[in-house]
Amino acid sequence: FLFGGSLGGILSIPLLENELNLIAICDNDGQKQGTQIEGLPCVSPQVLDQYENPFVLISSCKHYQSIHEELEEKNIPHCNLDAYVIRQNLEIFQEIYQSLDDESQRVYAGILYCRFLGDPSKIVEYCCDNQYFALPEFRYGSMNGIYVDCGAYTGDVVQKVVDNFGGLLHRIYAFEPNQRSYSALQKRTAFLKDIWALEEGQIVCEQKGVGAKSSYASFRANAANLANV
Repeated sequence: FLFGGSLGGILSIPLLENELNLIAICDNDGQKQGTQIEGLPCVSPQVLDQYENPFVLISSCKHYQSIHEELEEKNIPHCNLDAYVIRQNLEIFQEIYQSLDDESQRVYAGILYCRFLGDPSKIVEYCCDNQYFALPEFRYGSMNGIYVDCGAYTGDVVQKVVDNFGGLLHRIYAFEPNQRSYSALQKRTAFLKDIWALEEGQIVCEQKGVGAKSSYASFRANAANLANV
């Protein structure tokens, strides 16, 4: 079972179905119960007692603690979805960890630990007020530097880079596959070119995703939140 019929749970279903025998989605929201979510029935947690040896993955970070307590009372084994993903892909996470500098390792491990425990409240301890320019290479940069934004969204980071260097940079490549986000990105970059008197070609926008190889892929665009695809 997957506990939580919100966006995080919905986006994980296609991936989990390749690995697990998902029976249904559990949710305490009565309006969701009795509906279908990605082809799976959404049921009340009360039905878990009707199954022999059920196991539950909790997709909700915000409500993890209350769901955890609810399942503990029922003696139903469970873990949060992030813990499952980390465990299944541990070698990849370790490889990424080894590629980082000491401070980045501390932040990376700390955030993973919080997500593994299902307790996002302590993630604030690992936040950086100026995350995009925490490294000197990005804070001071070079007029000859080329910056690549893979997943440029609406151009918020592109604007931070331009503002940080006062428009004195060689080129930015901004990739964004989502049509609505890309339209907003184009409007923002046009504005930046105007107010900073940038030359044509200093900001290059591409309505594409970035991956290890050239290919075509489909994705789900969330109409309510442009940041999620």
